[in-house]
Amino acid sequence: MRVAVLSHTFFPIVGGAEIGIHEIYRRFDGDDVTIVTPISATYNDAFSSKSWEELPYSVLRYKRHAPKAKNRTLHRLIAMSGWQEFKILRGLHREKRLDAINIHFVHPFGLVALWSKIFLRVPVTISMIGRTDVWNDMGVNERRYATLALKAATNYTEITEYCLAGSPLAKNAKPLPYGVDGNDYNPVNRSEPLRVELGIAPDKTMLLTASRLSPVKRVDVLMDVAKVLEARAPGQFQLVVVGQGNQKPLLLERIESEGITNVTMAGYVEEADLPSYYASADVFVSHSTSETFGVMFAEAMASGLPIVAANTSSVPMVVTDGDNGFLVKPFDVEAFADRIIALRENPPLTAAIVERNITKANTVYDWATISRRMREILRAKA
Repeated sequence: MRVAVLSHTFFPIVGGAEIGIHEIYRRFDGDDVTIVTPISATYNDAFSSKSWEELPYSVLRYKRHAPKAKNRTLHRLIAMSGWQEFKILRGLHREKRLDAINIHFVHPFGLVALWSKIFLRVPVTISMIGRTDVWNDMGVNERRYATLALKAATNYTEITEYCLAGSPLAKNAKPLPYGVDGNDYNPVNRSEPLRVELGIAPDKTMLLTASRLSPVKRVDVLMDVAKVLEARAPGQFQLVVVGQGNQKPLLLERIESEGITNVTMAGYVEEADLPSYYASADVFVSHSTSETFGVMFAEAMASGLPIVAANTSSVPMVVTDGDNGFLVKPFDVEAFADRIIALRENPPLTAAIVERNITKANTVYDWATISRRMREILRAKA
């Protein structure tokens, strides 16, 4: 099968969307897959240092531009039309005779589905995976755009039901979560040397959060939780924060100014080393206020961690309260700390949650299963 995958973001930018595209399509053994993505000025220098020769797909990068228009609204409409991306896909189709097109995110390239339907007659699947794809967060014009794009597509998937909740289009969406590779993320990767390096004593509970350090992730609230834990149980808990982002300077400044001793900013961690960080922790924590899935939850489950998270956005569709851990009312710092302490003080409860999480990760969120499902969807008729 010859597939073109269009996304406005891809490696070396690293996030759930980029990881998902990579994990799904690196398993398309024997297929001809081309990832089509714009060059980002921010990361342009990194492109040349990344070798794509070892990957089972090719990456076609282009410089995105739109015709200049005096009217600002007209300029935006031209950019959102997907005219440039369609021309690229048309060229690929002439070269390879594409069997399927997969567009990630309904914005900003969703209308490519319409042009492909009219001019190429190639089946198009739109994958709704990001925060821009949440129906209830869209404005009126964004909903009109999404409706036109999704109706033109042969099929469309949503990473959780949260994306199209409240939309009349929800009934035709095919569920396709993101996932985890249980061979990589596994409790066997627990590393005592890593815990020592991070300053985690054997009897101390290591809390882990891993994400981009952006405002919606609300790592600052987790710091509040860490302060409460230190006051209530001195020396027993350490929060390790993995990730980079524009909030990092503010978080570091707060640690310094408030003298927070039980928070460790680990910074960026190479993908190959992440499984050891997960497996070496005791509880995964998150106070993100905006998720459409949250790959980190699947990674935590596979690594044998119970989860304590804020009950927001799509989180309850991935983490079941009382089954995979605990969900807490957003910004209720004391309740968040209560749940973490309960896990430490009740080993049988924690062990039962761990067993359920490993099973769920290796069945519901198995990347190999998800990749096979995507292949079936790409081949399916509307």
